[in-house]
Amino acid sequence: MEKPTVFLIPVASPIHRGKVSSRILKARKTLEKENIKVFGPLKPVVSVEEAPLFNPEEYDAVVVFIASGGASSLAAELASGKRWLLWAYDENNSLPSALSAKEKMEARNLWRGKLLYGSLDHPPSGILAEAQASNLLRKLSQLTLLLFTGDERKERFKSEAEEISRIFGIKTVFYSFEGLKETLNRFPQSRVEDLLRERLRKAEILELETSELEKPLRLYLAMREIASQLEASTLTIDCFSFIVQNGFTPCLALSLLNDDGIPALCEADLAALPLYVALAEASGRPTWIANLSKVDFKESKVTLAHCTAPYQLAEHGSLMKVRSHFETGAGAALDVPLAKGEVTLAHLSLKPLRLTVASGNLVESQLGNLKLCRTQAEIEISGNPETLLKLSGNHQVLAYGNLKAVLVSLGEQIGAETVEI
Repeated sequence: MEKPTVFLIPVASPIHRGKVSSRILKARKTLEKENIKVFGPLKPVVSVEEAPLFNPEEYDAVVVFIASGGASSLAAELASGKRWLLWAYDENNSLPSALSAKEKMEARNLWRGKLLYGSLDHPPSGILAEAQASNLLRKLSQLTLLLFTGDERKERFKSEAEEISRIFGIKTVFYSFEGLKETLNRFPQSRVEDLLRERLRKAEILELETSELEKPLRLYLAMREIASQLEASTLTIDCFSFIVQNGFTPCLALSLLNDDGIPALCEADLAALPLYVALAEASGRPTWIANLSKVDFKESKVTLAHCTAPYQLAEHGSLMKVRSHFETGAGAALDVPLAKGEVTLAHLSLKPLRLTVASGNLVESQLGNLKLCRTQAEIEISGNPETLLKLSGNHQVLAYGNLKAVLVSLGEQIGAETVEI
């Protein structure tokens, strides 16, 4: 993820003008250590007339740094009605001044921001989360999503496509199965054979003949080429409709695309797509979308299972298996031994607009349950699985690392009901 940007406005009372320069410099350096690009004046702003002229839309977050006491009226004047952050620290009556500024704005019903408190050695985590979330939303607004479906099914997806465009600014381009089929048949056999050797030579192939991998590999090549031609940065496909028409599944193709760094989502789940892309960007690794298949309430564990995991998420040195598709037995799906470690789970519903976020640890994978989708993982979640079942939905987007704070900020920024499990 590229460095998010923060415009920092240091405010102080006139009597402290010469006393807080070192505090302002330290605040800037502390943010820069968190991989944030910092902009804004180096000297304290002590009056409205000295306030910098800038365009807030050009930055991921605006932070009013309360450098000293006696600055509450100025801070309130600058931040009224704006979703800006007030940063208070443990010196120079900064916190009392910040609290007074918040009270002044609340009294006029103009408090829209957040008050964050932390020392100058470690800035409040909320600053980074707010900036990262804004940065992710900016990137989502620039996305072109490629949706593969039959012509007769377009209308089914239009309302969801319009909704993710309204909330996130994502543009959806529809592409027919007929055009997709024409493209996949154009690739020479030698190209498919090379791809098989390059990408699956170390995989154990079960329940399938090698010849059965040809169509999924051709599909991968076709989807990648069409996405490149249309300058689409992410894609999804109406899976079960495709299976009925073509007799094989897109699972393997989607796994390979995700391995290439192209977020490729199954089942045309448009509601999940913004999280799928955002979490891949935030974590620096592909994401995985999976069914919430089993719950162990006593142990606070859930089992996730699906068939499109990328091999990049595998435990180092482990063996990937290629198996038949669970529901149909047709086509190929990967059984990826996912790496153990800290993970974040997220689900977004559009109506009502609700985001659920959970964190936990992936403790076991490649479970070998033939009655579930092929890649399987057991997650110990930190919260209550009953709440997850009550307020979340089926498809969970999994990303490595603890990204709860960023997701909560993202949910708040889009106006979603945001639930931390």
